[in-house]
Amino acid sequence: MLLCAVVITRYFFPHAFPDWGTEVIIYLTVWALFLSIGELALNAGHVNADFVVAQLSTKKQRTLGILATLMGLTFSVLFFYQGYAVVEFAHMLGEEGDSTLRLPKWIYYLALPTGMALQCIAYLTRLWCELVNSNQLPSASHSDELLGD
Repeated sequence: MLLCAVVITRYFFPHAFPDWGTEVIIYLTVWALFLSIGELALNAGHVNADFVVAQLSTKKQRTLGILATLMGLTFSVLFFYQGYAVVEFAHMLGEEGDSTLRLPKWIYYLALPTGMALQCIAYLTRLWCELVNSNQLPSASHSDELLGD
């Protein structure tokens, strides 16, 4: 709704265009993106080269699945740590947005460590499932069972 209102006012009523509309849309879009990556990791929804893996034996597929999960977890932990450092730095500087709302930038930056924390939880869940249940890799239906859906 907000995006439609911003577009309409920008082109048809430029004198009534709120300068904060674009900033709020960017904040909400970034937060929506980072809040969704945990579920993508849990359901194996991230881009992967499964056409190559499908040609391998079940044992090699399982080994590669565990390796990929560990690599994803490592990536997530590193980005969580660096994202948190950026949030702390922006908070210390008191960075604010350019619009009249003057939204603190640390709220915007906080989406990264939050999303990475969710992704870490998802990768830990996948790793647990891969190690405990050796014949079945976690799937979307399996994660629904874990989440109680």
